[in-house]
Amino acid sequence: MVLMLLVLQGEFCIWNKNVVKVICKAKFQYWILLYCCFSSLNFNTFIAMVYAPCAEANKKCLWKSIAYELVHLVDPILLIGDFNQVLRPSERSSGHLSSTRVRNFKLLIDSLSLLGLILNGRKYTWRNSSFYSRIDGALVSNH
Repeated sequence: MVLMLLVLQGEFCIWNKNVVKVICKAKFQYWILLYCCFSSLNFNTFIAMVYAPCAEANKKCLWKSIAYELVHLVDPILLIGDFNQVLRPSERSSGHLSSTRVRNFKLLIDSLSLLGLILNGRKYTWRNSSFYSRIDGALVSNH
């Protein structure tokens, strides 16, 4: 079995190229966009893999860049990765949220009509000694 490997600032994805064919790809700062065909399903989709920065100004630019590139796409979108952002207090052990950061991330989600996939397993995806967050995730378009 031949595997393809894609690396983005510490994140990686492996797939069987006999199952998933990458039709085209584009690399941006903090994210990569693939247009893929799942041949056995005759299904095309855009897969955006994100490794978001911690700095809010950079993150805001990232959300705008993603929205700008993806807003007019008609095929389904899967947005996955380390968003370095939560939407609800329940996704963070401290419960404290920055309303500006949440609002900026929510604008991206709303502009692309994305829905969050329910993740099984651990409640949190990141921890730092006594602080926990669910900053990694997957969002899909509802079309």
